Amino acid sequence: MLTNQMTILRTAGLGLSAAAILALTGCTGQIISPTPSPGPLPLAGRCPVLPTSIPRAACPGARFDNVVLTCGGNGQISYSLATVSGGAQRITVIVPDGSVLQASGTPINPLCFDGLTVQIGITFGVTYTGDQGVETGGATPGAPCIVRSRAVFTQFATADPLLSVPEAQQLVKDK
Repeated sequence: MLTNQMTILRTAGLGLSAAAILALTGCTGQIISPTPSPGPLPLAGRCPVLPTSIPRAACPGARFDNVVLTCGGNGQISYSLATVSGGAQRITVIVPDGSVLQASGTPINPLCFDGLTVQIGITFGVTYTGDQGVETGGATPGAPCIVRSRAVFTQFATADPLLSVPEAQQLVKDK
């Protein structure tokens, strides 16, 4: 049971951090032709500051405290914007190798009781690509949204024996 809770905790942790890093959400939309872009615009920004606490969303689930993200390299993320075939705006975000996500994670079981708190530490790098279109359904028709996205890890390392297993690493990456 504890092993399952730790796997859920770590999987949710990386998924939440990726969402916070990229601040992009999916939607049910279509690609429309935006104002043409002259080409890629390479930009750089400070490493995102994540909330120090991330409450559980449901039972089972996980709560994260003492959350810290440190970007590798020069401490910045890089990103570019370009227009691609079909008229989509392509957003590419690179979190450099050597970036570290640390947190204290507490798994929450199906009865909503806390499990044992564990320390999470993952050194990673990731390249995210998302194509922006326009929401065609839902509560916000016409709003910009990500219609296709992909994340490719360029580095993923942890001292955690559970996450050192290739199958566990792939599970976290897929989430």
